[in-house]
Amino acid sequence: MATFKVNLPITPERSLESMRTAYDVNQIPGLIEIINDCLYLVSNSKNLETVINRLELGARKSYTLEQLEQIGFHSGKPTSKELFDVFLGEKPVLINNCLGKAYNDMLAKANELKTGRGKINRYKKFIEVMHKYDDDYTYENEELVERFEQELSSLITKMT
Repeated sequence: MATFKVNLPITPERSLESMRTAYDVNQIPGLIEIINDCLYLVSNSKNLETVINRLELGARKSYTLEQLEQIGFHSGKPTSKELFDVFLGEKPVLINNCLGKAYNDMLAKANELKTGRGKINRYKKFIEVMHKYDDDYTYENEELVERFEQELSSLITKMT
């Protein structure tokens, strides 16, 4: 007679129970360190890829912290709610801040270039990078991307 292993669906209760056995409280400082690194990078980086990736990683690690709170393994600071407020709630603002810093940095570096062709290539590359993350943007982010693209397209038109 053949036997079949039945995988039960993962319920929140089963997920939390597995956290009790799979997670060691000694891992929490490392988790907090990763979260703090994410907080620093999303606030200070002018690299859009870094900010988008760290917002996602920070949210995932915040969810892990929330589970640890629910099973009583963590009760200190930061709390998962505080972290969700940053990684999810402030996401549009953090992305816009990064876009602004990256845009100003790109313009400054483009102005140091000697040829118009070099400047145009820099502008086009920045537009391409901005659109690489269209799926991650909110309406506020899309408005800023559109404004920057229009400004750069205007500069390109003047130079050609």
